[in-house]
Amino acid sequence: MDVNGLLIALLVVSALLNAGAVMFFIKWNKERIISSNSDKLLISIEEFVNKIEEKNEELFQNMTDYIKVKESDFEQRIALLEEKQNFKIEEIVLPEAAEPAKAPESVETLYKQGFSAKQIAKVLGMENGEVELAINMLNKKKSYQK
Repeated sequence: MDVNGLLIALLVVSALLNAGAVMFFIKWNKERIISSNSDKLLISIEEFVNKIEEKNEELFQNMTDYIKVKESDFEQRIALLEEKQNFKIEEIVLPEAAEPAKAPESVETLYKQGFSAKQIAKVLGMENGEVELAINMLNKKKSYQK
């Protein structure tokens, strides 16, 4: 569950609790309503409801501010990760794809640098299956050398 969903759930729960508190307050004071001055009771209920509404508005504003801060943090992290990813791709020395004899060596070089088969295929202009085959052969070669 993401942060926004959690905060919305908290708002709903707090609204339900507040409504329950009002109902409880009314029910609890039902006996007093009949015997006491109804004007005083109505005023106190209005004050109580106003205080709850103020608290709800304050809570809503705090949650909105928190969400905005978290969203900006996430956007900064995403931008940083995208920048790092683009930087790694630019660092790669692209081997000559025209020479088929160098293709397995290029695959091995890029694979050792931590690139996936899809990324290697895209960089070298090869089919994904060819790259995966070359990687499997490299892994089998390593297993035989042990």
